[in-house]
Amino acid sequence: DAWSDNIGWIDFQCPNVVVQNDGTITGAAWANPSDDGAGTNNIGWISFNAADTASCGAGGAKITGTTLSGWAKAISADNNGWDGCIRLSGTAGDGSSYGITLPGGTSASGDLAGNAWGSDVVGWISFNCNAGGPTQNNICATSNYKVTFTTTAQPLPPLAITRFYANPTRVRKG
Repeated sequence: DAWSDNIGWIDFQCPNVVVQNDGTITGAAWANPSDDGAGTNNIGWISFNAADTASCGAGGAKITGTTLSGWAKAISADNNGWDGCIRLSGTAGDGSSYGITLPGGTSASGDLAGNAWGSDVVGWISFNCNAGGPTQNNICATSNYKVTFTTTAQPLPPLAITRFYANPTRVRKG
């Protein structure tokens, strides 16, 4: 799960957000799944699909190396006074950079870290309690949340025997 002070929890496991072999991110996360008692608005599905994010910026969402870039979009936000766009990396109003990365210098499995920005409606989205929102405070003792990126290796195709021979060509019995 990820956390936003404005909208609450964002669940990345239902149905699933998937990273394709080329790094493109597809699928959707569910924002604020069961926090009605907190008095926050239910944003609904946040899509990472390029077709849904086209009005936000080019390219959808993608992992390149250890960096997540592009856009996500709250698809129920259209015509509600907010375009629904959530920027996954960029420059904040104070000139500081923000974004989401895979820690440890690898694009293999690991916990995402950093923040995304969804304007005043969503605000900052923290992908790991170590980042703790825009204040960058480690709040894992209070709420140990994180979004984990898992890779699965594609199986290799079976090897085909195209040539078979013996060396030496004659073998003595015994």
